[in-house]
Amino acid sequence: NESTDRYVQYVTRFVERLLEWNIKPIMVFDGSPLPAKRITNINRSDERERNRLRGQKALANGKTREAEQFFQKAIEITPDMVLNVIRTLRTMGIDII
Repeated sequence: NESTDRYVQYVTRFVERLLEWNIKPIMVFDGSPLPAKRITNINRSDERERNRLRGQKALANGKTREAEQFFQKAIEITPDMVLNVIRTLRTMGIDII
């Protein structure tokens, strides 16, 4: 649960590469969760938790690379993370939907 902005850097580097090729991206972000996808979202959340636990177990057993793979699958994108990316993209003049 360490605070980081690496995800913002990842997105901005991607966008900068597009701009270098004279491609003007339009970034589209999902809105609020849809009631019709409730079960899907619950299943995804459960799977992230299982991967987090698998990662902890692998790490405890000294399997760092395996743990990293599980932890990557356990990442949850929070509304604050999305907002940070949107704010950064707006400062870059990127269109957002």
